[in-house]
Amino acid sequence: MKDLAEHEHEESAEYGEPARPVTVNADADETEAMRDGDTFEVVTRIGAVGAHLHASDTELGNVEYAAKVQIARVKSVSNGIDPDR
Repeated sequence: MKDLAEHEHEESAEYGEPARPVTVNADADETEAMRDGDTFEVVTRIGAVGAHLHASDTELGNVEYAAKVQIARVKSVSNGIDPDR
C-alpha cells in the first residue's frame, strides 16, 4: 500500500507539480489520498488487502463516497457476505 502511494506521488511529480495530499475518510485501516489537477488517487489498506481508486473530473465528496463503497465491499467479502447479493 505504501509503495503504491509512493509510486503515485513520484509519477505525479514527473509530469509537473507533485500531487497535493487530501483527506479522505474511507473507513479503512490506512488511507493515503492525493489530488493532481482534476485527478484523485486514493490508496487504502483494509487488513491485508490493498485497494486503489483513481478518479477524475469529479468532486472530493464523490471520491470519498466511492472509497467508502470499495472498503465496504472488501469488508463484506472478508465476513463471508456476497456484496452483490
